[in-house]
Amino acid sequence: KKVKGNGKRKLVQFTDPNCGYCKRLEKEFTKVNDVTIYSFLYPLQPGSDEIVRNILCSKNPTQAWDDLMLNNIMPAAATCNTSTDKVMALAKKLRVNGTPNLIFGDGSHNPGYLPAEDLEKRLNEASNK
Repeated sequence: KKVKGNGKRKLVQFTDPNCGYCKRLEKEFTKVNDVTIYSFLYPLQPGSDEIVRNILCSKNPTQAWDDLMLNNIMPAAATCNTSTDKVMALAKKLRVNGTPNLIFGDGSHNPGYLPAEDLEKRLNEASNK
């Protein structure tokens, strides 16, 4: 969970560390304020399981995620129990079958990348419903 500004607008993302469009989307998030972003690490790409575990088991998972996605700094190896199985089950229940996948506060889905201007528009629309 990452809160930016007042965090009043809500957004859920299913994302994969080896997804190129997910990395582009993270850069767009840096241009958006007044939003709470709930990130579910959804390892679909080959090799993503290990990276997701290393991020989730780090001392500061949010920082480890930002370091990887924005600065290409790989997380240190780490081991712990993760909730990846629960994320996979939730994604299946919500019919999320790719990354990035965005779910806005009004429940609307956007499978795929959005530039910051479109993110702002969708966040505003969702918060006004």
